[in-house]
Amino acid sequence: MQGTPPSSAGRAETPPEPQTAATPPPTATQTACAFCGAPLKPGAKFCSKCGRAV
Repeated sequence: MQGTPPSSAGRAETPPEPQTAATPPPTATQTACAFCGAPLKPGAKFCSKCGRAV
């Protein structure tokens, strides 16, 4: 068969690797400090009791 491309029958194509984000998506809002257990205000970046970053 002249002019026919070679058959790809029998060749297993590997699916492309899924792309992962460099940073994980934000998780649910923290309600308590992981270090001292004090309640956190919504949107807080630091604990109001111990001062650690949350």
